Amino acid sequence: MGFHKLKYVDFSTSYSITGTFLRNLGSSTGGNLLEVLLLRDCMHLKEVEVAKFLSAIIAGDFRLLRLLDISNREGLASEGDWYYRCYNSSMIPIKQVSEERPDICLLAEFPSEGSIIEIEQMIDILNSDASLSSQLSSHSSDSSVSMSSSESSYNSDQGSGNEDGRETGYVIYEESSDEVDILAV
Repeated sequence: MGFHKLKYVDFSTSYSITGTFLRNLGSSTGGNLLEVLLLRDCMHLKEVEVAKFLSAIIAGDFRLLRLLDISNREGLASEGDWYYRCYNSSMIPIKQVSEERPDICLLAEFPSEGSIIEIEQMIDILNSDASLSSQLSSHSSDSSVSMSSSESSYNSDQGSGNEDGRETGYVIYEESSDEVDILAV
């Protein structure tokens, strides 16, 4: 599939990446030159695919990989239903990767395991916040009500930092599937 020449891949905030393509990146079929893989806040990235990928790293694949970002502010998608957000520290061997491969900068910021809620619960919370806000604003005469939500410690809208200096290969991603087109530069 052309992954064998890639050094840098950024799928951050992609809507449809599930992670199944990670299975094809191993040492026998590619990924030999991969140094940076960014999967931050991919909406459908599955926990099971991330776990398999990290296990491959522990097994010795991806020797040149130096930066991996699997952070997701809402948690990872579960195997059977992407609406169910999860993060199970016992399933994803983050600590083991850090111990076995200290040369990799592994970014893995997730909500705490007890704080992940389903989308339906978030909608209910937003609806109740909206009604509370309208009630507060109708009862206040001289004071103004300001509501804001605090973001996590990172901004998912970061650029890749490498827009101008593309080297060996660069990925162009179509949002429709897990398939990737390679642009030779």
